[in-house]
Amino acid sequence: MARILYITSSLTGIVHASFEVVSRLEEAGHEVTYACPWDIRDKVVRQGFDYIQLAEVDNYPAPDLPPLHGPLAKLKRIRALKSQAQ
Repeated sequence: MARILYITSSLTGIVHASFEVVSRLEEAGHEVTYACPWDIRDKVVRQGFDYIQLAEVDNYPAPDLPPLHGPLAKLKRIRALKSQAQ
């Protein structure tokens, strides 16, 4: 059977619903391991599943924009955001 890495978020509803999915996969003979960038190890291990901690997700990969003032502040902010996107 397959070896499956089940990557999930830490949202409670999704985690609890996934327990049923993973249980069914294991009952079908698959080897399943949970993985998450947020620490949900206790919840997963209490259900009897294997768990791997992923590296933390960087939610803010772009540097902060400098504070902009004056009548053209909004235009300068849009321009700065466009240049970061490229």
